[in-house]
Amino acid sequence: MPGVWTGDRVGYLGLSMGARYGLGVCARLGPTLKPVLGKFGLTAPDPMMEAMAASGVLRDSALGIDAPVLQHVQWDDEIFPLPGQLELFDLFPSPEKTPRARPGLHHRTRPDDEDAWCDYLVRHL
Repeated sequence: MPGVWTGDRVGYLGLSMGARYGLGVCARLGPTLKPVLGKFGLTAPDPMMEAMAASGVLRDSALGIDAPVLQHVQWDDEIFPLPGQLELFDLFPSPEKTPRARPGLHHRTRPDDEDAWCDYLVRHL
Protein backbone atom coordinates (compact mmCIF):
# COMPACT_ATOMS: atom_id res chain seq x y z
CA MET A 1 0.00 0.00 0.00
CA PRO A 2 1.84 3.10 -1.18
CA GLY A 3 2.20 5.72 1.51
CA VAL A 4 1.18 3.34 4.27
CA TRP A 5 3.80 0.62 4.21
CA THR A 6 7.32 1.45 3.12
CA GLY A 7 8.72 -1.99 3.81
CA ASP A 8 11.67 -0.75 5.84
CA ARG A 9 10.33 -2.07 9.17
CA VAL A 10 7.93 -4.92 9.81
CA GLY A 11 6.81 -6.36 13.13
CA TYR A 12 5.75 -9.98 13.56
CA LEU A 13 4.20 -11.61 16.61
CA GLY A 14 3.97 -15.39 16.36
CA LEU A 15 3.31 -17.72 19.25
CA SER A 16 3.03 -21.51 19.18
CA MET A 17 1.99 -22.41 15.62
CA GLY A 18 2.34 -18.72 14.72
CA ALA A 19 6.03 -19.09 15.53
CA ARG A 20 6.30 -22.40 13.69
CA TYR A 21 4.78 -21.05 10.48
CA GLY A 22 6.30 -17.60 10.89
CA LEU A 23 9.93 -18.71 11.04
CA GLY A 24 10.20 -18.95 7.26
CA VAL A 25 8.59 -15.55 6.74
CA CYS A 26 10.86 -14.02 9.36
CA ALA A 27 13.96 -15.43 7.66
CA ARG A 28 12.87 -14.13 4.25
CA LEU A 29 12.20 -10.57 5.45
CA GLY A 30 15.71 -10.19 6.85
CA PRO A 31 16.69 -7.05 8.76
CA THR A 32 13.42 -5.25 8.00
CA LEU A 33 11.65 -7.66 10.35
CA LYS A 34 11.49 -7.30 14.12
CA PRO A 35 9.89 -10.54 15.36
CA VAL A 36 8.49 -11.68 18.66
CA LEU A 37 8.36 -15.48 18.63
CA GLY A 38 7.61 -17.95 21.36
CA LYS A 39 5.85 -20.90 22.91
CA PHE A 40 7.50 -23.06 20.28
CA GLY A 41 10.53 -25.31 20.22
CA LEU A 42 12.31 -27.87 18.09
CA THR A 43 11.28 -30.89 20.17
CA ALA A 44 7.94 -32.18 21.42
CA PRO A 45 6.80 -35.29 23.34
CA ASP A 46 3.69 -35.82 21.18
CA PRO A 47 4.55 -37.52 17.84
CA MET A 48 2.32 -35.17 15.85
CA MET A 49 3.81 -32.07 17.46
CA GLU A 50 7.31 -33.53 17.06
CA ALA A 51 6.66 -33.80 13.32
CA MET A 52 5.55 -30.15 13.33
CA ALA A 53 8.59 -29.02 15.32
CA ALA A 54 11.57 -30.98 14.06
CA SER A 55 12.34 -29.90 10.54
CA GLY A 56 15.45 -28.90 8.67
CA VAL A 57 13.44 -26.09 7.10
CA LEU A 58 12.67 -24.67 10.55
CA ARG A 59 16.30 -24.90 11.62
CA ASP A 60 17.46 -23.24 8.40
CA SER A 61 14.85 -20.52 8.84
CA ALA A 62 15.98 -19.85 12.41
CA LEU A 63 19.56 -19.58 11.17
CA GLY A 64 18.37 -16.93 8.73
CA ILE A 65 16.93 -14.58 11.36
CA ASP A 66 19.66 -12.06 12.03
CA ALA A 67 17.40 -9.14 12.96
CA PRO A 68 16.64 -8.35 16.61
CA VAL A 69 14.32 -11.02 17.97
CA LEU A 70 12.46 -11.54 21.24
CA GLN A 71 11.71 -15.16 22.09
CA HIS A 72 9.11 -15.87 24.75
CA VAL A 73 10.03 -19.12 26.52
CA GLN A 74 7.35 -20.87 28.55
CA TRP A 75 9.47 -22.66 31.18
CA ASP A 76 7.05 -25.50 31.99
CA ASP A 77 5.63 -25.91 28.47
CA GLU A 78 4.17 -29.41 28.12
CA ILE A 79 3.77 -29.17 24.32
CA PHE A 80 7.17 -27.76 23.38
CA PRO A 81 9.50 -28.50 26.33
CA LEU A 82 12.19 -26.09 27.44
CA PRO A 83 15.20 -27.83 25.81
CA GLY A 84 13.68 -27.47 22.33
CA GLN A 85 12.78 -23.84 22.97
CA LEU A 86 16.34 -23.10 24.05
CA GLU A 87 17.69 -24.99 21.03
CA LEU A 88 15.65 -22.70 18.79
CA PHE A 89 16.92 -19.60 20.62
CA ASP A 90 20.51 -20.76 20.19
CA LEU A 91 20.05 -21.03 16.41
CA PHE A 92 19.18 -17.35 15.94
CA PRO A 93 22.42 -15.68 14.79
CA SER A 94 21.20 -12.21 15.77
CA PRO A 95 23.51 -10.38 18.17
CA GLU A 96 20.32 -8.73 19.48
CA LYS A 97 18.30 -11.77 20.50
CA THR A 98 16.46 -11.54 23.79
CA PRO A 99 14.87 -14.37 25.76
CA ARG A 100 11.80 -13.74 27.91
CA ALA A 101 11.28 -16.72 30.20
CA ARG A 102 8.16 -17.24 32.27
CA PRO A 103 7.01 -20.16 34.43
CA GLY A 104 3.87 -21.98 33.44
CA LEU A 105 2.29 -24.33 30.95
CA HIS A 106 1.93 -23.70 27.22
CA HIS A 107 -1.46 -21.97 27.44
CA ARG A 108 -0.45 -19.58 30.24
CA THR A 109 -0.09 -15.95 29.22
CA ARG A 110 -0.05 -13.06 31.65
CA PRO A 111 -1.15 -9.52 30.76
CA ASP A 112 2.37 -8.24 31.41
CA ASP A 113 3.68 -10.75 28.83
CA GLU A 114 1.45 -9.17 26.21
CA ASP A 115 2.64 -5.73 27.32
CA ALA A 116 6.28 -6.84 26.97
CA TRP A 117 5.71 -8.17 23.45
CA CYS A 118 4.01 -4.93 22.39
CA ASP A 119 6.69 -2.78 24.05
CA TYR A 120 9.39 -4.72 22.21
CA LEU A 121 7.68 -4.16 18.86
CA VAL A 122 7.12 -0.46 19.57
CA ARG A 123 10.80 0.01 20.52
CA HIS A 124 12.03 -1.70 17.37
CA LEU A 125 9.55 -0.23 14.94
